[in-house]
Amino acid sequence: MTQLHTLTFGDLQINHGELSAGILQLMNDFYSVTDRLSRPRVFGFASCNAKFDEGQIEVPMDSKLLDLATELSTERPSREETVLLYDKMTEPTKTTLFQELQPLISSQPCFEQLLGDSKHVLEDLGPCASDLVWRRALKESSALRTDHDPKEKSINVVQTRVRDLIKNWTFAMPNLDPSSQSFNEISPTLAAKVYNLIVILEEDATRVAAAEVSILIRFDALESLEAGHKFTYGCETHLIHMVERNRGNFQQNVSSSISDEPQATILKLPHLTVEKDLAADGDPGFIQDPTTGSLINLDNAVEAVGRISSRLPAKSVKTLFHVEKKQAHHHFPPSFVCTVVIPGILNAAGPARNSEDIAKRAACYAICQNLASKGLLDCRFFPQPEAIAADYTSPPDAEKSGGGQRSYTRKEPDFWTNTRGIPIGSLYPVVISTMHRDADMQPYAPISILTRQALPDLASFKVFFSGVPATISMQRGAPLRLTEGQIQELYLYTLRTCRIVTNKSIECPLANMVYFIAPLRLNWSPADDDAFNRPNELPSIAEYIPWELVSLAAHGYSVSFKRGVTTEEAQRDLHDAVIQDRTVEFTKRYAAVRLRNDLSPLSKPTDSPREALFDSILAHCKARRKGFEGLRDENQPLIEVTSLPPVLNQLNPASRPSTTTKLQAKYLIPELCSKCTIPASTMRTMRLLPSITRRIDDLLLVKELNARLFDHAISDTLLHTAITTPSCGIEFDYERLEILGDAFLKYVSSIYLYVSWPEKTEGELHSARQDLISNKSLFKRACRTGLPTYIQSKLLSPRTWAPPNFTKVVEPRSSSNGTMSAKPMVTKDAPAAAGKAKASRVQQEPEDGEIDDKESPALTPMNKGKQPRRRGARGKGDPTKHWLGDKAVADVAEALIAAGYSAGGEDLGLKVVKAIGVPISLDIRAWADFRKRAAPILKNPLRKQKPETLKAVEAIIGYKIAQPHLLGHVLVRLLSLDGNANN
Repeated sequence: MTQLHTLTFGDLQINHGELSAGILQLMNDFYSVTDRLSRPRVFGFASCNAKFDEGQIEVPMDSKLLDLATELSTERPSREETVLLYDKMTEPTKTTLFQELQPLISSQPCFEQLLGDSKHVLEDLGPCASDLVWRRALKESSALRTDHDPKEKSINVVQTRVRDLIKNWTFAMPNLDPSSQSFNEISPTLAAKVYNLIVILEEDATRVAAAEVSILIRFDALESLEAGHKFTYGCETHLIHMVERNRGNFQQNVSSSISDEPQATILKLPHLTVEKDLAADGDPGFIQDPTTGSLINLDNAVEAVGRISSRLPAKSVKTLFHVEKKQAHHHFPPSFVCTVVIPGILNAAGPARNSEDIAKRAACYAICQNLASKGLLDCRFFPQPEAIAADYTSPPDAEKSGGGQRSYTRKEPDFWTNTRGIPIGSLYPVVISTMHRDADMQPYAPISILTRQALPDLASFKVFFSGVPATISMQRGAPLRLTEGQIQELYLYTLRTCRIVTNKSIECPLANMVYFIAPLRLNWSPADDDAFNRPNELPSIAEYIPWELVSLAAHGYSVSFKRGVTTEEAQRDLHDAVIQDRTVEFTKRYAAVRLRNDLSPLSKPTDSPREALFDSILAHCKARRKGFEGLRDENQPLIEVTSLPPVLNQLNPASRPSTTTKLQAKYLIPELCSKCTIPASTMRTMRLLPSITRRIDDLLLVKELNARLFDHAISDTLLHTAITTPSCGIEFDYERLEILGDAFLKYVSSIYLYVSWPEKTEGELHSARQDLISNKSLFKRACRTGLPTYIQSKLLSPRTWAPPNFTKVVEPRSSSNGTMSAKPMVTKDAPAAAGKAKASRVQQEPEDGEIDDKESPALTPMNKGKQPRRRGARGKGDPTKHWLGDKAVADVAEALIAAGYSAGGEDLGLKVVKAIGVPISLDIRAWADFRKRAAPILKNPLRKQKPETLKAVEAIIGYKIAQPHLLGHVLVRLLSLDGNANN
């Protein structure tokens, strides 16, 4: 060993993570016994697919291992991308069939349409499609039928010759069957160098793997370029973008999409196999977003995964796809398994497929299914279909009111319609919580709204308690799998809650209920669950649902107080309790404060004005309580109570409880009362439901609009502000954005007309700009895009609130134990029914109303005492309609422009301008296109300016003019009459 300089091993033969016996014996018997300073260097190669302990190799070999795969992947050179300009082909090469047909039909006018169609298809789709136009015409075109007038012999002869030529022609058909063997051999034959050139369409670009091509030439530099090449082609691929000359916007798209960072290795994340078979029974073949109605299928699943990864930090995404080839035997065709790596979310392998492209699509689709089942597939990840220009709302000549307003349908969120008929397999919760406490420092317990499909991620918002803001947080939870019994109890609990909140008899069948309501324990906190620290999972709320309280409220609205209990037990029974002053369902409710052992029904409390005119509380009951028959115990302690907060429009900062002259109860007799089955802390939050559900509906509509017009490019907060009018009565509206949007629209229109019409005069440009920016034109374009249906203009009325699909009913009477009627009578007119049942009004309506929507933001001290102006049939009557002025619609359109500009600068502002229908040329796609389109300004004005003039102007403006010839154009006026120029 001392005579050797280097000991080289061609193959270290690592088996099952260990060196071979021969190499171990050589190293132990000869190498290890040699003095360390005299040992030769060791160099060797090893290939091993199995995992092994590096120490078992490095220690006996006295060497260090170097993973070449990792080194090469991290040090591979950056991909070279080049943009080449080409001139558009003026006349495409005609096919052989076209050349033979042209002499026959050129003199016959009946063939002009077919001839033109064949030329257009040849230019757009190529020769194969051009020939197929003629084959299709055999059955569909009247020009090739031989049933014309027999006198037209020349036409019949030409038709017969053309038909015979087409019938006998051999058409070259493309292979469109993905399951065929030749179809799936394209990539292997390219890798084996059987072919050295392949032409593919943009939508089939994912069929070419990174290692299969060295040069990729792309002719379609459209918007899909950015989503396509980043994750499909490797760093060794030389990418050449062919861009048509004089199409500056395409050049910009290519330049902005070129990636600076090479795509390196696959991140090491926990491995997960997605076992769901795409061909399983019951799989519809697509995933529908309940919020926007968009779909994910095998065709666009790769784009959806690209959208998911684009939300991650740029440096965290190294390689999204890794395709592994598997072949059990060389006689069998190979299969491919694609692993999708989404850092921090998922590392999953899809099902085996017979081609790399299908395996990639199947893996992405399975990933989307997996995320959707967990409630993690947000609506922003769904690719949006191309926008279709159509009139979505009433035409501008719709009927106007006397005040110049028009009636529009208020759009309801599609989410509730899309999820209504879905079977209840899993329920997806959203936890609603607030840190606010009432005037007595009592808490608001968290509650959960559970839907049949996952709600999107909704932002927190503010509610107002007499002008004091409080934040409502909405946190999504993990899906819940419930038993039929639990679903039934949750259904009854939701009915109970809505009846208590509205204090009305309302019902909804289980099949039509779009969401359920569940209470949560007070100790619920996001920090208590480790899942909040894992972005690929949502926290479970299953252990926080008090099912005993759900069952209690589901089967009764109240329970009687226990008798014969100790004072301590009675006090515990009043903890977090809601007290009903009567043993009926619809009545006044109070929050229990404490048990007053020092007071009895015979007492006359000095701090209770309601009983001031009576000798005692018992005397008050005898005088005011109908059918009162006395008490069993006239010495029982009293319950001190306080009023629960009324149900208000708490989205309105100006909302205040209405003042009442009725004296409120402060002490109640336990024998005459009952305890509500819903705790006081939960009841406080439940009374916020009208405001909470209204804001959820608003946010769902915002996401729909954002997806349909702007592809989620604008933040929901800005968009919500832009579509909210001052009449909606919440803490923000569009007015500030409208000013900015108006200025930006004028700016864009001025630049567009200036660069597009260099020959037009100032007056002509001004007139043309008015057509773009006027309120009348903006109103018409906003109507064509369907904008008025999304505008939020109506004030929330808690008195008319009810969840979707709930109806009013009239029940003969409630059962003694408080259970709900099995067969309620649904009525169209609740007031009429209430008039017929006047005798039972005590049971059907509260003694003192708990819902208060009498406050009005328009009723300020300035107009206090005046009746607000009513609008007859279009006032509060129809909640599905709202009235808007033409200018208000135009103002909202301008606010949308400002929202786009605020969210994404000039480029996004320009896209919003085009999205709402302002007629700007299609080739203007980015702000830089204006500069490319502008005509150069001549450097020789009609009259040269003196040097002292230039210095004087620079002294006035305090700026050094870099291009003095521009000043000449500014200071020179052209006289249109005689052509003379004056300063």
